[in-house]
Amino acid sequence: MWSAHEGPCRNLIGDAEAIRRVEREALLAAGSRLNVLITGASSAVNSVVARFIHERSDRAARGFAAISCKDLQGVLFESQLFGHVRGSFPGAHQNKFGFVNTVPGGTIYLDDVSALGEGNQAVLLRYLETGEYMPLGGDRLQLAPHVRLIASTTVNLPDQVAAGLFLPALYYRLNVVALHVPLRDGRDEIS
Repeated sequence: MWSAHEGPCRNLIGDAEAIRRVEREALLAAGSRLNVLITGASSAVNSVVARFIHERSDRAARGFAAISCKDLQGVLFESQLFGHVRGSFPGAHQNKFGFVNTVPGGTIYLDDVSALGEGNQAVLLRYLETGEYMPLGGDRLQLAPHVRLIASTTVNLPDQVAAGLFLPALYYRLNVVALHVPLRDGRDEIS
């Protein structure tokens, strides 16, 4: 067992070589501007790796925002990501900017992306393909400032794609840089 307390992924504990491999791959991902898909470990561990990639990237000073795709579905997911206009749904008492506007040039982390429903997948795919979005209740498309997406999942997305549960085009847009975080003895740990 090796603890990476001094290394980039200082909160990970496990097999020394496995953690060093994750660190090397995360540093390579940090040096690119491409979307990243983190697979394997728990949401908590994947979150540590996502934040590490952001903090070591040239986007570090531009903000980091995280969305739990499992906890936010439907209009709540779209509102968090793209914002909304007043009155677009119950409780929308004022206009609100989404993360694409509040962390321009930064990183948005989509935790448990496999939990997104088909509608949210389609909206996210349209944004990734065009760079445009529409705030909930809005009446025109807007060009979004560029942000980098880091997504994570603990399930096998190719199996989800094959089963018709995840859009193939979205999988390929997110899986530009793939980073697998292995489990240690069937589980992962954070110190």
